[in-house]
Amino acid sequence: MPGFARSIIDTEHRRIYIAQRNELRTRQARKAVLQTLAGSLLEHETDPDLDTFLRQRMETAYFAGAVLAPEEAVVSRLEASKEQHDIDVEDVKELFYVSYEMAAWRTANLLTHHLGIECHLLVSDDMGTIVKGYANDGLPVDRDDYGGLETQRLCRRWGARATFDSPDRFVTHHQYTDTPEGTFFCITHVEAGREPTYAVTMGVKFGDARWFRGRDTANRETSGCPDPTCCRNPSTEAAERWENKVIVSARSQARILGLLLTPTPSWTCRKCWLW
Repeated sequence: MPGFARSIIDTEHRRIYIAQRNELRTRQARKAVLQTLAGSLLEHETDPDLDTFLRQRMETAYFAGAVLAPEEAVVSRLEASKEQHDIDVEDVKELFYVSYEMAAWRTANLLTHHLGIECHLLVSDDMGTIVKGYANDGLPVDRDDYGGLETQRLCRRWGARATFDSPDRFVTHHQYTDTPEGTFFCITHVEAGREPTYAVTMGVKFGDARWFRGRDTANRETSGCPDPTCCRNPSTEAAERWENKVIVSARSQARILGLLLTPTPSWTCRKCWLW
């Protein structure tokens, strides 16, 4: 398998090859196969532009989620859990045998439409950088010029970052966070054995916390973000101590540089460019 490929379909022999299949857990492998099949079933074009490519990725993810965790069955489970004030992503994960992240996305997709619960869902790394994000509950998180959450940095006080400082980061972390937009309740889970390691956080407004398991947590923090004085700017003492004494060299990412570079036939090997 070439390193850049997530999967390859051999149409002549009707086989699907999945990258790192021997290392993938069954939950992840099922999703990968379904996402690969979705391209054909949804009749996706094979040479899309960037906008179309991103839309196709979203459609394949929804397709895999709908097959592995069917809407009617998930909603039935969520409604029963709401009646018992016991909604939890972990139940969806175990009942439908999917990854925690897929269970979280499926739960977030259906909560607002069917149960009237607004929520947010964030997938972030140990530095608090958002890899994937969604929010319709007024969560005060920075957005880019197009309204996107991806690449934005989360507050150090939020559960998504606090869980990485926990003695046992793989135990589900529940937390209330007071923000300028009100108090939010969140559930954060880090899946063991997954590389890279991401925290999956689903949260709701304080008033909706009553429907969720873990609402009795004593964990509570106060966040002033997006005000930079909350956790992004250094203290006055630190700023004075290190002013003009530190030079930082940012780490560039190859994939970003690759997007900025446009290959031309005059210097690009066509065989290398195709592969």
